[in-house]
Amino acid sequence: MLLYFSVYSPLAAQKKWPKVNLPAGNICQNEPYKLVFHDEFEGNTLDTQKWITYYPYGPADAPDSCAFCRTHVGNNIYRDSNVTVQNGLLMLKSDRQRGEWFGKTYDHTSGLVHSRQIFRTFGKYEIRCRLSEGRQQWPAFWIFGWNTEIDIFEFICGGPQILEFSIHKWQEEGCPNKNPQKGRPCFTSHSGRVNFGVDFSKDFHKFSVEYEPNMIKFYINDVMVRYVPATMILRAIL
Repeated sequence: MLLYFSVYSPLAAQKKWPKVNLPAGNICQNEPYKLVFHDEFEGNTLDTQKWITYYPYGPADAPDSCAFCRTHVGNNIYRDSNVTVQNGLLMLKSDRQRGEWFGKTYDHTSGLVHSRQIFRTFGKYEIRCRLSEGRQQWPAFWIFGWNTEIDIFEFICGGPQILEFSIHKWQEEGCPNKNPQKGRPCFTSHSGRVNFGVDFSKDFHKFSVEYEPNMIKFYINDVMVRYVPATMILRAIL
């Protein structure tokens, strides 16, 4: 425990301590969480009743049949073969492998998992993982719904020591961004790049977010490193 607190000082990814205005009454979430979804990745194959390996934005009869579905407007193709399960571990592989998807050629392949289950309320999301080595990669753990994206972590091509925490609100009526179609969110709360002095590729670590009605709290190994009051970006979160 001393190692956690010496490495991850509380709110180390918090550049400002915002003033928070909350409704009267008990706004703390005191009840224990109830487990509604989990996967320990036992066996030797991915449980396809729980996961898919693409973004399901294509037609109903072919949900991966769109350019975005297996590229996410990135520089790689997400292949089923890059997702494997072995010895209680889910492994997502990036590889230098040329391929074509929807008429465009890509020089790399990668892997992802997307839950089939849809979560329609507030809750806690958690992963225990070891990051890949190298700089030119973008591993991420994130949730999306109600036009709101919460990036529990992103390691954006800076190596396994530098990560970011973000919240984005995408297209909606009254968006102050005059051209949201170009890929800019309407609202963003962004930590910027944070270096905890830890190489997250050397061992497994636990990353989690608590998504509550009044607060969004980010944790590494059960230590809170960032919080965002919903009242700061009310239209973005609620």
